[in-house]
Amino acid sequence: MYLQSMFGLSSIIQGFFGSIGGLIVVFFVVRFLMYFNKLQIMSHFALLLDMQFSTQEFFDRLKKRLDDSEVKNISFTNLNLKEKVIGLSLRTYLTINYKDYVFFVCGAPFGKYFFTSYWTHFKPSFIEIVVRAIPLVGNSIANVAFSHTYFEHDQCASFRTLLHLHITDLIKEMTTEKGIPMPEIPKPVLNDVFKR
Repeated sequence: MYLQSMFGLSSIIQGFFGSIGGLIVVFFVVRFLMYFNKLQIMSHFALLLDMQFSTQEFFDRLKKRLDDSEVKNISFTNLNLKEKVIGLSLRTYLTINYKDYVFFVCGAPFGKYFFTSYWTHFKPSFIEIVVRAIPLVGNSIANVAFSHTYFEHDQCASFRTLLHLHITDLIKEMTTEKGIPMPEIPKPVLNDVFKR
């Protein structure tokens, strides 16, 4: 009788911890999927111009300017991103990859205006995504293990400054060509990258 009750209690304990273990695995997988392909926003810039301009020509001229800058390890692609989370409408962004950073540049008509913006993102490695997905302690561990040096932050800031310079110079060029007064150009809005 005693052995039967102990065996029953053992089965209950194993079932309980088995269920807890299953929940932890499910929680880990959900967190992993949340972080997978998630880019961390570092800065944003946007400007509305009182003019019309071809999106593809804007992208082509910007790519040429960046190519002429002779900075190595830059790659370009055009990426169609959803306009809404749920929906089929897509908007083309010029995607610029530089080291562990990705920049999404938008140039599009907006009524009678032309809208341009860019987003600066940090692209985490696969291992960092796995570590961040660890329940409770993942983010803390990743913030220490995958922190960046001042030099790495300076490289990103240098490229972001270069991109901003070329976009603003291109806007000056475009407005001069169209005979439109130069708009006031705001500075990019920076996020606190240390709060990753």
